[in-house]
Amino acid sequence: MEKRQHRTWEYYWRAIKWLLGNLVFGLFPLLFMCVVYWCSDKKIGGHDIDDQIYEGAILFVCLALVGSVLVDVYLSNIRFNGAFRLVVYLWPVAIVGIVSLNYLLIKLGIIGKDRFSMHSYTSWIVFGMSVLYIIFVKSNLSMKEDVNYATRV
Repeated sequence: MEKRQHRTWEYYWRAIKWLLGNLVFGLFPLLFMCVVYWCSDKKIGGHDIDDQIYEGAILFVCLALVGSVLVDVYLSNIRFNGAFRLVVYLWPVAIVGIVSLNYLLIKLGIIGKDRFSMHSYTSWIVFGMSVLYIIFVKSNLSMKEDVNYATRV
């Protein structure tokens, strides 16, 4: 029993490492400008950092990572059952809907660009939904792939 629980955490840890690695690559322009800003004693890059954040870079990276996991699920030919299946396919639709609606409202001038800042509840909701989706779906997909691989060997 203990070995099974330990094995499950290995899948979650693998999903977290996947998420962190992809976040670093996806947010590299923003992270690079943060380093420049810090190294220049806050003289260079502050405006660029604000521009990237207020244009939705963080939320669009989250959206792309959720899409990547969804494509992995689709291409794996592994099917989930029950309510989890509903979560796997509808959760990304909800994230796309939230980000798209906010982006449209910003472009139409109905709401301010601060909706994409990291002080916004919308940003935290999208970020949280994305992280939860990626960790749980990616780890469950890895578990099922390993079980399928073990039965074929």
